[in-house]
Amino acid sequence: MATVTGGRKSTSEKSKTISEEKVKATVPSKEKAASTTTRSGGAGARQSNKSKTDRSSGGPSAKGTTLVIVESPTKARTISSILGPKFIVMASKGHVADLPEKGLGYDEGTFEPVYEVPSRKAKDLAALKEAARRADRVIIATDPDREGEAIGWHVARLLSAVNPERLEFHEITPRAIREALANPRRIDDGLVNAQEARRVLDRMVGYKASPALWRTVRRGLSAGRVQSVAMAIIADREREITAFDIREYWSIHLTFEREDRVQFAADLRLLDGTDLRIGDDAPPALRDEEAARQALEHALGRRWHIEKVERTQSRRRPQPPFITSTLQQAAGTNLGFSPKRAMAAAQSLYERGLITYMRTDSVAISADAVTAARAVIEKVWGKSHVPSEPRHYTNKAGAQGAHECIRPTDPALEAVGADLDEDARRLYRLIRNRLLACQAADAVYDRRSADINAEGCGCIARAHSSRVVFPGWLDVAGVHDDDDDGEGGQELPDLRTGEEVHAADGKTEQHETKPPARYTEASLVKALEERGVGRPSTYAPTIDVIVERGYAVKEGRALKATPLALTVTDWARERIPDLVDPAFTARVEGDLDLIADRQQDSKAMLKRFADSFLPAVAGPSTQAGSAWRGRLPSPRVRNARTVAAIWSSGQGSSARSSHAAITLNASTSRQRFSRKYRRVPRRQAARTAVDRWLCDRHSEDAGKATCSGDVLTTHHVEELSAPTGPSRKRPRLSPSCLPLPRPRRARTAERL
Repeated sequence: MATVTGGRKSTSEKSKTISEEKVKATVPSKEKAASTTTRSGGAGARQSNKSKTDRSSGGPSAKGTTLVIVESPTKARTISSILGPKFIVMASKGHVADLPEKGLGYDEGTFEPVYEVPSRKAKDLAALKEAARRADRVIIATDPDREGEAIGWHVARLLSAVNPERLEFHEITPRAIREALANPRRIDDGLVNAQEARRVLDRMVGYKASPALWRTVRRGLSAGRVQSVAMAIIADREREITAFDIREYWSIHLTFEREDRVQFAADLRLLDGTDLRIGDDAPPALRDEEAARQALEHALGRRWHIEKVERTQSRRRPQPPFITSTLQQAAGTNLGFSPKRAMAAAQSLYERGLITYMRTDSVAISADAVTAARAVIEKVWGKSHVPSEPRHYTNKAGAQGAHECIRPTDPALEAVGADLDEDARRLYRLIRNRLLACQAADAVYDRRSADINAEGCGCIARAHSSRVVFPGWLDVAGVHDDDDDGEGGQELPDLRTGEEVHAADGKTEQHETKPPARYTEASLVKALEERGVGRPSTYAPTIDVIVERGYAVKEGRALKATPLALTVTDWARERIPDLVDPAFTARVEGDLDLIADRQQDSKAMLKRFADSFLPAVAGPSTQAGSAWRGRLPSPRVRNARTVAAIWSSGQGSSARSSHAAITLNASTSRQRFSRKYRRVPRRQAARTAVDRWLCDRHSEDAGKATCSGDVLTTHHVEELSAPTGPSRKRPRLSPSCLPLPRPRRARTAERL
């Protein structure tokens, strides 16, 4: 038994020896670099006689040095500058071994993954092996998460490293690295098993469910363990929007005046005992302009007095520091970053030692960081902005809590250097402001409200105001609070109970009930996190896949479900309900956590999943497949007078959306079309025209050319397919416009 430091449990080394049982690879020769899938010994298992004789010759390190292996070259440079010349820091540049790019990638009987070394990694792996051969000590310092643990496990076995040490640090600073060097641990087999189980699960779902989709809906579609749930969430929201009943309603705003001619505004809440506020189930009391006008006249003709006055002072606490999901949400809301863009900027900041590790679900802050943040707040904003006691935040239920929150490594550093891009600089400011704000004093508000009653009827108006008395953390974060009425708002005067006021004026305002908003990338991340689906590190690639596959398109920041997403969601709910069930996917994430903590066997968990999942994706009948395929327009070219084109009802540019035939329906235009392409085969001419139409229609400056309904007339074809530029060559196509299905026979344009 070996004791694992760094907060990990004791673990047996039985299942994770230094052998290379799971990694199948050979070192490519200088003449030929190629990967292999054999199950015999790996690349680092043997050394040639030539390698042994070269041990004393020059190389990447000298005797007595230590080899430290990380993933990123940038991270390697940062750590090398900290450790000094006795340490050689090299980068694996990501995974050195992985499941094959094509194929299932695991044994269906034992669920054992089959790894291979890609040929493109041969040179990097050879350099690592040579450095490990010369070094006296090998340290694995990959990222402190499951994927980083798996990368380190592969590296150690491919290098045949004897007793490799594992360093775990959450910020690239001299102090953190010194502490990690003083407390090395062994590679955690629980984390490696959890990562392997996740990869096998994803392969099982993707490679088994996707063919079922091809057989029943359409070829080229894909399904995923997290992807399908996210797609279903977007599709369900689109159905809610479609089914929403928009209702008109009116509100009444009154202006009251005191005897000293001081005026204030109030909203009419009750009219003859009827609540005017719109509810989800109750119909609106004021449905049209005439009813609103009569209500206003009724209110203005009454005598009013102050029935109740309330004045309170409330406090608002700052938000916790960032975790991965909240960072993605805030970057989307405040900076307009997609999750992928936010994580790329955070990665660059982490690798340069400017922030702590960016993949975390913990809001814990180290004591040193708290002390430094409070010192910065006192220096910049004064002692009044520092609370009497440091703030501590509690993790949500289910959080792994293995890491610290996302924060600057040095809270006193106000801005990063010019060597970083603008995205990284903006994100750093956001992260720093959030950390400082979470340790600042509460914001204090003065809130006033008054109920004004009309004599002789059940009419009540309500006036309110809110004003920031002490900004506290709002100043530190540099934000304006929506709860504050601001300069344009009102501050209620000191009203007295029983005081008479006069309704001097009023106005009516028209409203419409609004359907729920479509998800943005930020709000979708929040929805996935609340449902326990996936992990924050997977959200960015998941959203990218949904858009790339044509299940959703972006309209501004909103994600709009396509007809394809609605059809696939219905298919999954009928055939494989668990595939789009957030609760089921959340339970799978819980099982992976148990595997990481060594409380559950990974192979047993995979077998249970396969026993329930695989029968549901068994091959359906042809009749069932035809029924589902009939829900989408056919992509075929039906005759010589039609041109196949991608159609998505204005819902995006993805060629994987539903298809329709676009008809050429004017003989005179056909003649002009044929003259333009008299030497061009019909297939090329048609595809050029449609590609141009799609590129123009879905570009950012859309509006230059549109298509009415589902029919692209020859006028559009002729206009949009005209060659551009002096060379009159075919224009370069947009990456989003994929090749169209070819007709069965090639005919010239002249024969149209």
